[in-house]
Amino acid sequence: LGYALEAVRNRLDAKRLASSEKRGIEELTAASGRIYQPAKKISGLVVRVGTLPFRYLQRLQPKRGTGLVAVAKKPATSVPAS
Repeated sequence: LGYALEAVRNRLDAKRLASSEKRGIEELTAASGRIYQPAKKISGLVVRVGTLPFRYLQRLQPKRGTGLVAVAKKPATSVPAS
């Protein structure tokens, strides 16, 4: 599912980028984090329920697929040397 969704998103993004002359790259950049987010609560619920089987299948093969997880730690505060 991840590969299919990525292919669809790439095609949609290519069309959006091609139309950037009309809208401006700044406007596209400002909206980029919200493009594929569900606009309504019910849409979010439908996505969560619809992807549930695929999320469980992903757990069977966690090292395969399009997912990427990053873990970060805040550095410990160091005391300045006297």
